[in-house]
Formats: sequence, structure tokens, C-alpha cells
Amino acid sequence: KGNIGVTMKKQLEEKMLYDIMELVRIPSVYSEGSFPGAPFGRAVAQCLEKTLEIGKKLGFQVKNYDGYVGEMDMGHGPVIVGILGHCDVVPAGEGWDSDPFAPKIINGRIYGRGSSDDKGPLVACMYAVKKLNDEGKIPKDVTIRVIVGTNEEEDWNDIPYYIERAKNLPCKSIVPDAEFPLIYCEKGLYDIDIIYNHPVTSNKSDISLDEFEGGSARNAVAAKARAVLEVNEKENIEAIVNEIKRISRKLTYDCLVDICDSKISVTVFGKNAHAMNPDKGVNAGVQLISILDKLAEKGKCVSHRRFTKEFCRLIGDDYKGEKCGISCSDGESGCLTMSIGTYSMGNDGSIRMKASIRYPSSFDFEKIRTAVYRALNTEVFTVEEVSHMKPVYFKEDDDFIQMLMDVYREVTGDKDTKPLAIGGATYARAIPNAVGFGPVFPYEAELAHEPNEFASIDSLIKAQQIYYRTLERICKSVSSEEGDAKNVCQ
Repeated sequence: KGNIGVTMKKQLEEKMLYDIMELVRIPSVYSEGSFPGAPFGRAVAQCLEKTLEIGKKLGFQVKNYDGYVGEMDMGHGPVIVGILGHCDVVPAGEGWDSDPFAPKIINGRIYGRGSSDDKGPLVACMYAVKKLNDEGKIPKDVTIRVIVGTNEEEDWNDIPYYIERAKNLPCKSIVPDAEFPLIYCEKGLYDIDIIYNHPVTSNKSDISLDEFEGGSARNAVAAKARAVLEVNEKENIEAIVNEIKRISRKLTYDCLVDICDSKISVTVFGKNAHAMNPDKGVNAGVQLISILDKLAEKGKCVSHRRFTKEFCRLIGDDYKGEKCGISCSDGESGCLTMSIGTYSMGNDGSIRMKASIRYPSSFDFEKIRTAVYRALNTEVFTVEEVSHMKPVYFKEDDDFIQMLMDVYREVTGDKDTKPLAIGGATYARAIPNAVGFGPVFPYEAELAHEPNEFASIDSLIKAQQIYYRTLERICKSVSSEEGDAKNVCQ
């Protein structure tokens, strides 16, 4: 019997890993253009359908909310316990050692975009629920519901659509899209676009900026940026190329300079990172703008000199907002951060930069907004507000927080690691009584949005065990079948 049990457990784990890799193979990156049943692009819709297909095979009752959200229920009770995850991913970006959408298992790790954020943890939770159901541990008056979002990495237009249409929402939920032991505090998230839209008379410049682009997503540090320069006096091209190379070497940039069709192409390579941790990345767009500004300081008339000068003065490589006077911090969630994820130039010479600001949980948003507009809405730049998400904060002695911490400690034996405050935005903001809970362990690096993203197989299996015990505990706490159950779902 022991050998049979081990074999069945191994087979179940292999099926779980297979399903994770099936989802990772789908490049579920947001794309422009809405289609019936595919509001965020066909690949995202395909991934949602595949997730629901896997859920159906595991025994879930599934429902597709028009391509916005998938719902998977196990159990038939009126009291709902929730799991909130997402199947969309950020663009692959630069720097991968292998195809990000052709998952590989190397040294006990699944490599691929979405393996840890958030397809791997999502599937691990689905298998934890299946185990509870197989063992008859879901009370008759409880339903465990897996809610699968599709727009988490962009504008969060998925969950509001679902909330408006769902008959009932979970009374308590976990969000397997964060870190262990758990997230009790999430910074406020304020997304803005910063636009330079002043007319440029390129024929009066020695060097005209013809093209400028960089980055792949608002919520990731730009790992690559490129500019194309036109030199009015062609005989000076070689000299300008040499000057750019000299500047880039002096400032330790990873920079590639080429002459293409009598124009100069300048490509800068930085380091990708999540926008919540801009200090862990190197912003290629910031570097490239600095190169152009230094070039202008050498006496060259550059068409976008006003842009580069003001950018370096107000923003530059300062990710804390100190240069423009919006910096702040608190003891719970740390300092404000600002990261520019993408840069794009219009045909009229305007430049749009998509920025993500993460501000401390104790600060009033209106004061943050006022400071941002005062600092960045200037004669040179215009600020456009895109979205705002309020901070999330639980007291560390909250009963739900203590329950989750107890399970984490029981499974891992880790009695020392404390609950965390982060700058990231999880679906814990989407509905009441939701907590970011794993899958990244304290001894692991956070690789979401970075190249060579992977999920450790051992960690996924351990996370599944934690989710299994946690959901079992939550079900008991909310079920009226349990003698000591509290009425926590009002």
C-alpha cells in the first residue's frame, strides 16, 4: 500500500507539472484589439480556455465570463472560499537563455514566462483543491472557488467585470501571486503617463532624434531602448559615433552603436526587473536619454535637448522620486518608488513614457497625486493619470493573518520569517478579505517579470502542501458544520 501511495503521489505531481508547462507554452501576453470572448487578445483567451479545460478534468465546475475571467468551483455550498490567480503574463523581454514560451525542466526547475507568475502557483492551488475534494474534506456548506483573471499584468479590467456579474463573492481568499509567509501590506499603486509634446524643428539641429522606443511593459523596468539619429552634416557621422561610444564607455553602459542608411542607431541594454523593485534593474531608457543629454553637453545641437535636459533633472536614474520632490516613506512599507516601463515616440516628435509609482500604505493618495502633478506637470511635460489602486493593509494580529501564518509555520518549520510589505499589486486589492500568500519562499529570489523566470519543482510541491492545509483550515473556520465555526462571512 505504501508503494502504491508513493506511486500515485508521484503521478499526480507529474500531471501537475505537465499542466503547468501546457499553460506556459501559451504566450498569453495582452494584445490590442478586442474580439468576442477575447477582450485582451486571442492568446490570453486561449490560455484561459486551457486553464478551464484543465480544471474540468480535475473535477471543477467551470464557467467563462466572456473571456474576462474564468470561474472554477469545487463543492456546492453557499459559503465561498476563494483563490485568485491569473493566466496572463508580461512580455518576455530581453535576456533569455531559451525560448520563454517553450518551457524546459532543467535541474529541478521549470523555465518559462509565467512559470512562477502566475501559472505554476495557480495550477498548484487547483491540485490542492482536487486533493481536498478527493478526500472528502470540503464541507457540504462550502464551495472553494478558483477565480482566474486575464488582465492582471495590464489594467485590471477583468476582475471588475466579474464582480458586476458574479452572484456571490468569496468571504475569504488567498492570492498565490506573492511571497511566503504572506503579504499583510501592499503599497498604493499609481500609474501615470508622462508626455513630452513640444514641437521640434529638426532642420535647425545638428542631430535630429528620428526614433525613440524602449521597454515592453509599464510594470517592468525597461531592459532595452533604441534611438535613431539623423545627422545633418553627413561627414560628421563617424565623429559623432565615436563620441557616443566614448560617452557610453565612460558611463559603463552596455551600448551598441551602428550606422544604418546614413543614420546612427543607438541601442542600450539594461536589466529587467519588476517595477516594484526598480533598484534591482537597470533602466535602458534612462541610460539612453542620459547619453543623448551628454552628447548635447558636448556642443552638439540635438533636436530633443529640452526633453533630455528636463528628464535628467527631474527623473534620471532616481527611482525614489527625490529629484522631483515626491519622495516619502513609512515604517510599514518603505519608500515610494517610481519606474518608467516604456518609452515611445510619435510621428510629431512627442514622447510618451508609461510610469508606475508605488507609494507607502500610510500616505494619503490625494497628497501623493498633488505632489506628482506639482513636480512633473511642467512647461516641458504633461501628466496623464491612468489608474490608481489603494493600498492593502492587515494588522499582523488579525485572525485570518494568524491562521495563514500558523499553517505556513507548521508545514515549513520556519518560525522566524515575518509577514511582508511589498510594492507589488496582487488581486488581494480586488475583493475584501484577500491576502497575498506565496508562492515565493523567503530563501528564493523573486523572478517575476525577469528573464529566465523559473519555478522550482520542489517549491511548487511544498507550496501545494501549504495551500492544501490552508484551504482545509479556512473551510473549517467558515463552515457551520463545525461546532466552533465563526460567522466570518457576513
